[in-house]
Amino acid sequence: MQLMVAIVPNSGVEPAVSQLVQSGLRVTRLASTGGFLRQGNTTLLVGVEDDRVDEAIVALREALERSGAEDQDRSIVYVLGVSRFDQL
Repeated sequence: MQLMVAIVPNSGVEPAVSQLVQSGLRVTRLASTGGFLRQGNTTLLVGVEDDRVDEAIVALREALERSGAEDQDRSIVYVLGVSRFDQL
């Protein structure tokens, strides 16, 4: 399992979350700020099976391109290995 941490500009959050959920992925949103002029961002946490990481990144990329986010409002995605996952 992998954990995707995506830092997305607020202008692209709704399409990104919608696309990821439609792909069958669960998403947790965290409000965040940072970058140039402390612009508003949202950090998305997405648990992804190893074989679906590329699919999730493509879905995120397509949603952000459709949202019309400008080049200066780029997103950053980290993919981290998860050694253990429990649902309680």
